[in-house]
Amino acid sequence: MLILSFEHYLEQKDKISLSLDKLHDTLNSFPKDCMGLPTKETFMNKEYQAASKEFKKHFSDLRGINGFASKKYKKELYSYHMNKRKQKMNKA
Repeated sequence: MLILSFEHYLEQKDKISLSLDKLHDTLNSFPKDCMGLPTKETFMNKEYQAASKEFKKHFSDLRGINGFASKKYKKELYSYHMNKRKQKMNKA
């Protein structure tokens, strides 16, 4: 995945995060045992396996672009997070 600018990174990160949220909800919709883990039947379910595989792929992509951005866009990330923090403080 080619990232050309900081804004492009933010767009890609948000896009991947949204798909991860949907996949997370899908995985959590399957039955769980008393300890909160998916049951053996769930692990054997083709839909669960496909969703789990897709989740791992997207999570790996997110880790990759975050690792890249934390090195290349260090100053931009710092100012971006500080601005978000200031906005939260002003709302409170």
